[in-house]
Amino acid sequence: MVADGGSDIHAMLTRTSVRSFQPGAIEPATLAELRGIAETARVGPFGNRVRFALLSPDAAERAEVARLGTYGVIRGASLYIAAAVAAAPRAMEDFGCCFEQAVIRCTKLGLGTCWLGGSFDRAGFARRVELQQGGVLPCVTPVGYPAERRHLVGRALRAFAGSDGRKPWGQLFFDGDFSRPMAEDASDPIHDILRCVRAAPSASNRQPWRIMRDESGALHLFLARTTGYGRWFAGVDLQLIDMGIAMCHISLAAAELGQHGSWTVADPGIGVKGLEHIASWTPTR
Repeated sequence: MVADGGSDIHAMLTRTSVRSFQPGAIEPATLAELRGIAETARVGPFGNRVRFALLSPDAAERAEVARLGTYGVIRGASLYIAAAVAAAPRAMEDFGCCFEQAVIRCTKLGLGTCWLGGSFDRAGFARRVELQQGGVLPCVTPVGYPAERRHLVGRALRAFAGSDGRKPWGQLFFDGDFSRPMAEDASDPIHDILRCVRAAPSASNRQPWRIMRDESGALHLFLARTTGYGRWFAGVDLQLIDMGIAMCHISLAAAELGQHGSWTVADPGIGVKGLEHIASWTPTR
């Protein structure tokens, strides 16, 4: 993973999940920036505040951190970013959006990350971040310099999750209505925005987002939910977090391209059975 301090789009298109990390400390300037990421609370597009913490144990605590949560999934990481949000309407979408912003910043620093939504000791991390009553700790990520080679468990998990595969363009994006799959066209003004959505991480790589562009240019974001999936922990909905990640990618890519807009939650009345409207991004003229 190569640091690229300028482009969010480059980071979104090139980031991959990292499960094996180099031993040793992060160089001081990068560590200072990482601490800045963890010390900055963020507010999502729906107004929920997400609080971050960087777990940076000393040598005596590292064995405990290793036990905290990775069940052999993560190797070599001694730093983790955790985040919490109060249980509230739209909290999962705001969490996904804010946490992905932090992940993208880490990517631009040349650091590896891996969203963990199930394979970590949730109670152990909650104690370390002093989770407040009514709060939820949906996900954490290890952070550090990627190892030269993935370890065997990491390779197997990546293959199991289908992490290298992406759904075809026309299964994710639609023009005018859901009977018209969108053709991929590099000259389309929203092409790079949608590329970033298609590249976004999601739980088990299920890519549950569907986007329909209407005649005004608005992008209507829908959830194609996998029945029974991602609600294994109280207050946590992994697929709503995925939708927040997609919102993050739309916002960051559009801003970099100079295409400004805002999010609304009013149902546009264009849905189809099996799709749940999450939000609509409306460009400002």
